[in-house]
Amino acid sequence: MNHTEFPLPHLKSEVNQKDQNDLKFHKNESCHSIQNDQDITEAVLDFNSDNEEDSQVLHGTKLVMCIVSTCLCFFLVSLDQTITAAIISEVSAKFKSFDEITWITSGFFLGTGALCQIWGQASSIWGRKWIMVLGIFIFELGSLISAVSQSMKMLIIGRVLQGLGGANIEILAILICTEVSSLEYRPIVFAVVSLVYMIASVIGPIIGGLFASYVSWRWVHSKQSLKRWTALDVS
Repeated sequence: MNHTEFPLPHLKSEVNQKDQNDLKFHKNESCHSIQNDQDITEAVLDFNSDNEEDSQVLHGTKLVMCIVSTCLCFFLVSLDQTITAAIISEVSAKFKSFDEITWITSGFFLGTGALCQIWGQASSIWGRKWIMVLGIFIFELGSLISAVSQSMKMLIIGRVLQGLGGANIEILAILICTEVSSLEYRPIVFAVVSLVYMIASVIGPIIGGLFASYVSWRWVHSKQSLKRWTALDVS
């Protein structure tokens, strides 16, 4: 007896549908696994970042000492931006170089604008404290050259070096104040920094005029030696 075999298309369709469902299931499981791994990685990174930020925050006496020393450095640099306004004419008459008079101020701001971004990146690599100490050393060197200058060109070179170091101190002072203060005290800290800058900008020409009238214009640059002592308290 011959048996006739008939195709069963509905069974084949069911098998294909089952394979597709299994494929979608495994695909969804894989996507969920990848998403979970990404979420875990992001959570770990956020946790480590929060711990790192918390470890840099100072409290109590350490915070006060750090903010005071940083603001004092910031004050002296801000003071140097306007203090020369009262001695420009006397210095030009001393060196008989009126055609280069604008470089006394422009040289400082030229150096300030040249390395702002570089100082910030360098401090991220080698640390805030020692990069700021390096900036203070450069500023000190520029102040020394300006104080003992025997010509207008020598004075301009000293002013440019002051600007290079001053850019370091201004940028690092803001970064340090941001990192050592917690979020709730940060507005107060930046209000203090802004107040320091405002006071230095106002009294700069007054102090420069007093030095020029009663002592010597060279003392305008000699005052910067105070930074050597304040830098050691920055942490």
